[in-house]
Amino acid sequence: MDSHINSSHADLHLITDQLLSRARSDTALATALRRQARRVLAILGEEETNRPTGKPPRTRQKTPPAPDKLNRLMDWSRGAHRETGGQVLVEGAPLAPGPKEQYLELATVCRLGARAADWRARLLAGDDSSPDEREQLVREASNAGTFLWPLLQDGNLSDNPADFRRLADVYLACAEALEAWLGFPLQRAGELMILIAESQSMIRVAAAQAGQDRLDDTAGAVYQWLRALAADIRVYIPRYMRPGQAADPGQAGSLRERVAALLTPVRADLPPPARMEDPGVTDDEDDEEDEPPTPEVTRARELLQHRTVALFCGDRRPEQQRKLREALELNDLLWEDVSGKYSGGDHAWIFNRPDLELVLIAVRWLSHSQSGNLAKLAARRGVPVVWLKGGYGVNRVAHDVLKQVSEQLAELA
Repeated sequence: MDSHINSSHADLHLITDQLLSRARSDTALATALRRQARRVLAILGEEETNRPTGKPPRTRQKTPPAPDKLNRLMDWSRGAHRETGGQVLVEGAPLAPGPKEQYLELATVCRLGARAADWRARLLAGDDSSPDEREQLVREASNAGTFLWPLLQDGNLSDNPADFRRLADVYLACAEALEAWLGFPLQRAGELMILIAESQSMIRVAAAQAGQDRLDDTAGAVYQWLRALAADIRVYIPRYMRPGQAADPGQAGSLRERVAALLTPVRADLPPPARMEDPGVTDDEDDEEDEPPTPEVTRARELLQHRTVALFCGDRRPEQQRKLREALELNDLLWEDVSGKYSGGDHAWIFNRPDLELVLIAVRWLSHSQSGNLAKLAARRGVPVVWLKGGYGVNRVAHDVLKQVSEQLAELA
């Protein structure tokens, strides 16, 4: 009898732990558990009130919960982030400390999700989707600390390419909405935050339509970041932050247009470029002319010294090309002009170079299709890819290289 009771208690603890673990990523389940807990407490209160007074209640010595379990439960109830090794982990996506890095890291994860969904759409459609490209995505996801479920060969996932094209579109829309936060005026924060909320809701819906049977980690991470941000700056987000307020993933294109329209007056208010004598230079290009080299430049130089690197970033700028080549002591920096429309066979002179060892893709200046094609060409050659999220100044390039491919370059060395 005692063994049966002990077994039941063990099962109950296991079920409870599983529920608490699932509730951390499922807001609907967390809400339901809180509601049930309040009901249980109310019932216990009624029993205490109605207990007969003639006989004193029997008391039982209770063992207080272990401090670590109590802390985990309190963190869960607050929706708090947990810190590990100097990074903040939210739904499996690593976010560097500080508000600026958080949303940029999330944007990177969204762009990885878009490429993974696009790869699966091409696989299902019978188009070009090489295993090398998949392995490249797996490596980049590992470096970013995220998991790309569209890469799975899972029978539960949709076999309709359109579902994954839609998913790629909403991931990209969310990435652009997050990146728009850079330099956006705080007094207008609510205008952009509602669009970010809509984009993460789109991901949830599109992921479910593609056959994902659990909460998409990226959408969950964006939700948690947005919720914490809203609390910090005291902005109320009226839609897409509660169960039942689902956004339409078919409106991803419209959302991207709304984000761009929202940025137009903001960019018009920015000061003119510092180098007025060169109208081709804008603040977006950010060649960091006045910034001293960071320690990361030294570490990146050690990895890239005497290597041949390709950079895809709009119109070629010879002066910036020279700065990068000299600062990183490259054998050569191949800067390809990608300002026009991509067509098959483009960039062959670069990807046919036997000494090519790294590809840099500046996502601000390229379309989604251009970025995807370049990554695919690099994967065929087994060449690592670095996604330049900000500018292409020396310090920024060194930072992104170290963050994304330092281990791969060390292995090649």
